[in-house]
Parts: sequence; C-alpha cells; structure tokens
Amino acid sequence: MKNPFQTLKLESAQAEGHSWYNKDLLPTPREERTWSRNNFLFFYFTTSLTPSSYTLGATLVSMGLLWWQGLICAVVGSVFLSIILVLNSRASSEYHLGFPAIVRAPAGMYGSYFFIFIRVSVASIYFATQTFFAGRLMSVLLRSIFGHKWTDIKNTFPESAETTSSQLLAFFIVWIIQLPLIFMHPTIQRHLYTVKAVTTTVTLFGVFGYCVRKAGGLGSPEDLAATRAHGSELGWAMMYGINSIMGALCPILINAGDVVRYAKKTSDAAWFQSFAVLSSKVLITFLGCATTSAAKVFLGKTFWNPWDLYEALLDYHWTTGMRTAMAFASFGMILALVIVNIGTNCLPVGADTTGMFPKYMTIVRGQLLCWIVCPLFFPWKMISSGAKFLAFLGSYSIMLCPVAAVMIYDYYFVRKGNFHVVSFYSNDKNSMLWYGNKFGINYRAFVAWICAVGSTISGVANAINKGTLPIGVTHVYYLGFLLS
Repeated sequence: MKNPFQTLKLESAQAEGHSWYNKDLLPTPREERTWSRNNFLFFYFTTSLTPSSYTLGATLVSMGLLWWQGLICAVVGSVFLSIILVLNSRASSEYHLGFPAIVRAPAGMYGSYFFIFIRVSVASIYFATQTFFAGRLMSVLLRSIFGHKWTDIKNTFPESAETTSSQLLAFFIVWIIQLPLIFMHPTIQRHLYTVKAVTTTVTLFGVFGYCVRKAGGLGSPEDLAATRAHGSELGWAMMYGINSIMGALCPILINAGDVVRYAKKTSDAAWFQSFAVLSSKVLITFLGCATTSAAKVFLGKTFWNPWDLYEALLDYHWTTGMRTAMAFASFGMILALVIVNIGTNCLPVGADTTGMFPKYMTIVRGQLLCWIVCPLFFPWKMISSGAKFLAFLGSYSIMLCPVAAVMIYDYYFVRKGNFHVVSFYSNDKNSMLWYGNKFGINYRAFVAWICAVGSTISGVANAINKGTLPIGVTHVYYLGFLLS
C-alpha cells in the first residue's frame, strides 16, 4: 500500500535530508510579483475597516477618554506602528521572502519553528473568532431577508451551549462561503481588497449618514464615557489607548512579509503602507464613536457592535427600506470580515504551515487546513467567556512584538541589510544560520524575546483578573507594546 504522505509530498521540496524549501518558501519569482502600490494601499487601508476595529472606541471610552482623546490615541499609535511596519517590511520587499523564511535569520533554522508556532496558533484562533463575528452579521442579513421566518427558528441547544441554532447555522454559512477564497493564492488575493475598499467604505458611511440624519447631528459624543479620567489617570488612560491601537495593528506588523514579498518594486510597499494604516485607523475610530453617539439619540442605548446596532435599527424601524438597507450593510461588513480574515489570519497560517512542513504543505494547503479546523475551536464558547479570554487573546501582541523587534534589529544592525539567501535553505550545519550548533538555534534571539515578554507578562494576569496585582503592574501593561 502506498504511503499517503508520499502522495502529498511536493516535487518542489528538498529531496535529500530535512527539507527547508518548496516553491512557496523560495524567493518569489519575478512573474509572481504582482502587487502594485495601489494593491498595498487598498490592503492596508481596508485591514482596519472591520467590526473589531469599529468597537475599539468602546475600549477607549471605557477608560474614561472622550472621543477626541481617542482619536489622538489613534493618530499617535498609528504613526508609531506604521514606521515599524515599513522597517519590518523592507527585508521581505527587497528579497521577496515571507515571514517563515525571514525569521530563520535572527532565530536560526530550527529556532524559527518556535516563533512560527506562536503566530500560527494565534492566527488560527483569530480566524475562528472572526468567522463567528461574520456569522452574527449573517444572522442580521438573513433576518432582513426572511423576517420572522428566520427569528422563529427553534433553538434546540441548551443554555450551556452558549449559542443558538440560528447563530450556529449563520456561522456555518459564513464558514462555507469562505471555502472558495481559501484556494486563492496571495498573488490573486490582491483583487479582493480593491472590492472591499469600496463596499466597506460605502457601508460604514451609509449607516453613519443615516444615524446622523435621524439624530439631527452627532448627539453628544462626550456622554459616551460613563466616567472621565483626569490628571495622572488621564495620562495612563491615554497611554493604554495608544497601546491598544498598536496592539490591534500588531497582526499586520508581523504578517507584512506574507504580502510584501509579492511587490513589483521595493518602493511599492513603503510609505503607502504608513498612509493607509494611519488614515484607516483614525477613520474607523471616528466612525465607531460618531455612529454610536448619533444612534444613542434616537435608540436610547449605546450599541458598539455593528450587529447589535443593525438589529436595533431593524427593531426601531421595521420597514422594507430599513430591511433592505440593513441587508446591504450586513453584507458589506460580512465581506469586510471574510476578506480580511483570509489575508490577515488564513494566509499567515498557510505560510507558517509551509515553513514548518515544507515537504508536504503549500500556502493553499495550509489555508485549507486553517479552514477545516476552524469549527473545532468552538469560537462561540470562546467569545461567551467574555473579557477574560479576550484580554488574554488581545495581549498576544506582547509575544509577537518582540519577534518583530528581533527581526528588525537583526536585519538593520547585525546584517546591515544584507542576506545570504542560500543560507536560508541549507542543511549544512556549518552554514551561518545554524549558529554553530546542531540545533540551529540563535540563543541570543530567545534571550531577547524572553526578556521582552517577561517585562510585561505579569500585566496579562492582571488584565484577566483585575485588581489581583498592584497598580504598578497595570501601568507596565499599559506600556506593553513599547516595552516588549
């Protein structure tokens, strides 16, 4: 009987010994360098136009910040991170290598597996949770179309399931919709972001315009904050806001190489990224706060999640026009989540599994694996666990940011911008990326990573169980991105 693994083995993989390459790990050939500056502009601009970024205003307001103070946090955080993004993108755009290959330089051949594992684990979980969020919007879309026929679906699950029959059905509908996109290689995915840039922007401004017209203005954005921070409390709240903005953008920082490697020219993936990140994050923070404030005037309640707001608008004005509007709005946001999910979560999983198993995995195969395991994470359970899980998941930036720092330092200060590309794929233990040991591990990189994570990890425990540690630990956590 033929070994099934032999069937899956790639012809482009290394034939003898441990395989360190296949077609997707080698430098991108010239004919596949298809991403132009416009593609990068749309990609990074639309990455922030999602429900998760939309609700970031709620985080800032809950800290006692006014809406305009939240915008200042968005500007400062986006400027700082966009500079780091450009620095971390340079190596990939110059040598056309993705993250799994690039990270071998600072970490070593086998050492890279640890950093790859961190990224693939979190990206897989995020793919599942974002799919569930899209499912909530799908539920609104189906309610808009079918009315009571959708809402009257009998729930056959017990309360302990922490989901309903209709919510689970909507989740699996979105999960299946994503399948065709899974088979798209990154060289083709670039077209999706052009579509998303139009549909999502129209959706967000459409709902914003309706709420402002209905309320007769923006309402009172200052009243969104239940309490207002003053003095040193305000300073730390601002610091936390800046840290939250940078933490929310951390995935695109560490995932940059997965798309930048397909740049037609090195300059195409430079400062266009910075402009797109800055403008989109400020825009979505403003729209989230302004739409919520205006809607509060006539709905009488604050709705931070788009699906909750759309449901409330349907309850408020159940007409053919409103149902049509909410159907289009829900579709626009579903499209936003699905496309971003493919590019910022599924693609990294595909790239990372390729880096870990070059003999058998390609980017597309890895993306398919990510899609298959998605329901096994039971995202409705994770979401229902509330603040503790989300605080832990949100804190993963302190584990990824040191990876980016190590990569940047290695490229600019250790190697002076010069890579010996052949060494990235060498089984020769005397090669430079084996770092003089049979394990192929650069221990200095791991010491740096441990120090960075160790300086802020105690703050994660305090974020999960608030008040269990001194206020100083909380303040250190507020500086988490900068310190790590």
